[in-house]
Amino acid sequence: MKPARRLTLIAAGAVLAGCAQTANAPSTLTVDRARVGATPAGADAAAYFDIRAGGDDRLTGAVTDAAARASLHEMRDADGGGIMTQVDAVDLPAGIEVRFEPFGDHVMLEDLERDLRPGDNVTITLSFADHASIDVEATVVALVDLAEENR
Repeated sequence: MKPARRLTLIAAGAVLAGCAQTANAPSTLTVDRARVGATPAGADAAAYFDIRAGGDDRLTGAVTDAAARASLHEMRDADGGGIMTQVDAVDLPAGIEVRFEPFGDHVMLEDLERDLRPGDNVTITLSFADHASIDVEATVVALVDLAEENR
């Protein structure tokens, strides 16, 4: 084999190997400001956080031992008010911070197993289409503090 051709094949192999590593590399994902409103046992509470994915992904679910169930909810405008709708997934565009916030999208913790009091912590496991599941520690805050966030 001629030296020039061997060099071309080696260079092509290196480029392809680099592409394979990039395509299979897990994207980075960060979750900040995780919080849940203080709520008595048996009721439903909303969890809020900010999430940023390094590559396009989707939040596909949530679980917690603090509630019987957890579901993803979106808030949409309708006739001057908001309508809460359960959804199967929430899109996480690459590099864009997606905010789950009061009067907006959230994770609903349904039928709480225990009272959630300010200062407590709740572990919520978030599941994604492409990223590995992650555990998030959410701080329980007073409902009045959550209401102040949107002023």
